[in-house]
Amino acid sequence: RGAARGAARGAARGAARGAARGAARGAARGAARGVARGVDRGAERGVDRGAERGVDRGAERGVDRGTERGVDRGTERGVDRGTERGVDRGTEQAQRDTKVTHLPVPDRIEPLAPPHTGYTVSAQPVLYFYLSDPSSDPIHFMLNRKDQVDPVFTTIVKPTTPTGRIKPGFHKIDLSKHGIRLQRDIEYEWFVFIILDETERSSDFLASATLTYMNSVAAKTGPDNLAVANYYAANGIWYDAIHNLNAMLDQQPDDTNLRQQRKRLLEQALLPETVRFEKRMIAAGL
Repeated sequence: RGAARGAARGAARGAARGAARGAARGAARGAARGVARGVDRGAERGVDRGAERGVDRGAERGVDRGTERGVDRGTERGVDRGTERGVDRGTEQAQRDTKVTHLPVPDRIEPLAPPHTGYTVSAQPVLYFYLSDPSSDPIHFMLNRKDQVDPVFTTIVKPTTPTGRIKPGFHKIDLSKHGIRLQRDIEYEWFVFIILDETERSSDFLASATLTYMNSVAAKTGPDNLAVANYYAANGIWYDAIHNLNAMLDQQPDDTNLRQQRKRLLEQALLPETVRFEKRMIAAGL
C-alpha cells in the first residue's frame, strides 16, 4: 500500500510539474517564435509598405518640387537667356540696318518748272519736284521772295515709305496746306535741296525755280480736267497745267494718254531727265 501511494503521489507531482514546466516552456517558446515571426512579418510588411508609400510620396514630392524648380529655373533662365539673346540680336540687326539705311545722294533733284519764270493763277499753287533715286536724307523746301531777305516758308518733305526713305519720282508741296499765299505780281524763288554738311551749307545739293502769281489770264475750272490743263498750257500758265495733269494721274495712274500729255509738257519745259523717267513709267505700264 505504501508503495502504491508513493507511486501515485509521485506520478501526480511529476505530472503537475511536467505540465507546469511544459506550459512554461511552451509559452516561452511560443512567445519567442511569435515575436520572431511577428518581427519578420512586420519588418517584411513594413518594408514593403514603407517602400510603396515612400515611392508614392517620393514621386509626388519629386514631381511637385521638380515642376516648381523647373518652372522657376526655366523661367529665370529663359528670361535671362531670352533677354540676352534678344539684346544681342537686336543690336546686330540695328547695326545691319544702320549699314544699309543711309543711301547715296540721288543723282538728280529737279523742280517741275520751265527754265524761265513760270506763272500761276492760284495764290496757293501746288509745286512739284522730281527725285531720280530713293533718298534716306530729308528733302528740304524753301520759298523766297525776291524783295525779301528772310525765307517766306520752309518745310521738310516727309518719307513716303515705311523704311523712312523718300521714293524716286514726283513729289509735291501744297502751299494751301501750310497756309501760304503768294502776293500778286511778285516773283518768288523756290528751292528743293539736301543738306550734305551742316557746317558747310555751300555744299548743299539743290535745285531751284521761279514763279509769279498773276491774274491776267482767267482761272478755269470744269468737269474736263484735261481740257483745263490744255487751256493753262496754251496760255503759258505752266504750274497750273502740270498740277491739273498730276491731279488726274493721282486718280488714274494707269491712264497712258495722261502720261503722254505730261511727257509732252515736260519736254516743252526742257526737263529731259523727267521725260526719260516718264517714258520708263509708260513702257512699264505704271
